[in-house]
Amino acid sequence: MKLKSLVLATLLTWPLITNAVVPPSEKLLPADTLGVYTIPDFARAKASLGQWPMAQLWRDPDMKAFRDKFLEKFKTEFLAPLERELGIKFEDYSGLAQGQLTLAMTPGNREDKTNQSFGWLLLLDTRDKSDQLKKSLSDLRKKWVDSGKQIKTDKIRDIEFTTLIFDASDIDKVLKNVFRKDKSEKDASSLSNEKATNKIELMVGQVESLLLVGNNSKDLEKVLIRQAGGGVPALGEQPAFESSYSSLFREALSYGWVNVEPITENLINQAAEDAGLKATRQPFPLDKMLDALGLRSLKTAAFTFNETPEGSVANLSLKVPESGRRGLFKILGIETKDANPPPFVPADTVKFNRWRVDGQKAWSAMETTLVAMSPQMGGVIKLIMETAGKDKDPDFDLRKGLVANLGDDFIMFQKSPKANSPADLASPPSLFLLGSPNADQIVGAIRNISSLIPSESGTVKEREFLGRKIYSIPLPSESGRPGERNLSFAAGGGYVAF
Repeated sequence: MKLKSLVLATLLTWPLITNAVVPPSEKLLPADTLGVYTIPDFARAKASLGQWPMAQLWRDPDMKAFRDKFLEKFKTEFLAPLERELGIKFEDYSGLAQGQLTLAMTPGNREDKTNQSFGWLLLLDTRDKSDQLKKSLSDLRKKWVDSGKQIKTDKIRDIEFTTLIFDASDIDKVLKNVFRKDKSEKDASSLSNEKATNKIELMVGQVESLLLVGNNSKDLEKVLIRQAGGGVPALGEQPAFESSYSSLFREALSYGWVNVEPITENLINQAAEDAGLKATRQPFPLDKMLDALGLRSLKTAAFTFNETPEGSVANLSLKVPESGRRGLFKILGIETKDANPPPFVPADTVKFNRWRVDGQKAWSAMETTLVAMSPQMGGVIKLIMETAGKDKDPDFDLRKGLVANLGDDFIMFQKSPKANSPADLASPPSLFLLGSPNADQIVGAIRNISSLIPSESGTVKEREFLGRKIYSIPLPSESGRPGERNLSFAAGGGYVAF
């Protein structure tokens, strides 16, 4: 009886065994993966993104003429030449993406001498279209051979991989025609000759429904081991990735993650090596530049995209130890304070942003960053601070009048355009609010330095409204008509409104 039950169970589960579910990217990719972007379920994502307002606009019948013209130009000038160079037909692969679509970057093979600093992997789950994938790969090999291009076949853990070999100039020919039309023939020719000796090798293989493409056999082997249930450490076991996955990625429609620190160090070492080979002194060494901006302290970056009943949601997470936060991360250091819309923001607002950043700390961090990047900037900043506004008031101090009065609240909101004319659509009613403990002093400081603002007349106009003074500076307009554009500002309620 037990034997019959075992046989029956085996027969019932045989289709599942022969068409095993492809593990998610975090379980397939090696632990030393430097960066990954994945769409866990491409079919679900495609259906969801098809409801985007921009996607609906693109499909609108009124867009047909523009859409057809754009697609035709894209096909004739980019897609068709690229297909000729590579000997493939992209539409043969367009419907294959059904499950996960993953693009990953790895440290690469340090023994590789082809100037490829990093390795990369493409994983595509075709689910029930594995037979179509098999046929497409067979056709690709035949077209590649028929066109006289180099090809070789290897096996990685008993899985056959086809290596497509071509020159970088094959791709450069297409990109040169599309993006470098302003270059001279001499420049284009020298660029092509420079690239001609750079060989590119792509390894392409299939495991059941999974398409694997990469430039490093060791990375592909690690994925195959994980696919077979082997014990090679996976990306999901890396603590830096796991912390992002558990808090951000679980239900995401798509997500990306980058282990920034080793990539930054690699770029710094490469830049130093290149500078040594050229025997030149860099005016702004990359390591000093990244230190000043604070980017060298950035450990990981992660982002997600998702759809909710309320709309689209995107999240960006940057991991920087508090002790290493300087440069950009000091300037944009967000305070843990209320960021909800204040009561005075009208209900018909269509766009709203609020940043709780300490303005004085941000200004100080910006000055420190600029001086660290270029010591000469220190003298420029000092000169501006000591001389600005002195033409109107010899006792004026820009640092005391403006910087010392910056608050920790920056608000912007926008209402619908007044009409559908191009001018109204280009300039909808909007307001920017700068929080300040002494808004009147900031207004006075702006009036004193108005000569630094590009203006038609250089004079500040003043008018009364509901017991408050509103100041306006006429700005240059594209048409040249006076009074067409103005920068208006006023103080009130702990803010300076622009």
